[in-house]
Amino acid sequence: NLRNLLMDLRNQLTNLRNRLMNLRNQLMNLRNRLMNLRNRLMNLRNRLMNLRNQLMNLRNRLMNLRNRLMNLRNRLMNLRNQLMNLRNRLMNLRNQLMNLRNRLMNLRNRLMNLRNRLMNLR
Repeated sequence: NLRNLLMDLRNQLTNLRNRLMNLRNQLMNLRNRLMNLRNRLMNLRNRLMNLRNQLMNLRNRLMNLRNRLMNLRNRLMNLRNQLMNLRNRLMNLRNQLMNLRNRLMNLRNRLMNLRNRLMNLR
């Protein structure tokens, strides 16, 4: 009987050791899983930070492109104004040239009239 009791106790002890080993393994697995989850969380946070940085960079790039576009539009407007000013200046110069031609024509006509009068006087 004592032998059976001792055997039972040994079996119980072995069972308890096995259970303890299983619980330790489960605990180790849970710790590993927790560490993996923490690593995943850290990776996700890093990814989020990188995405936020990319977004900020893209917004800055967009703002720079908009500024560049505005500058180009201003430059285009200035060039159009310069072109209009040059056209107006050209028109004024053409008008002045026309006026000078008319004056020259008038002076030639007057000269011819004077010559004719002079010829008639002789």
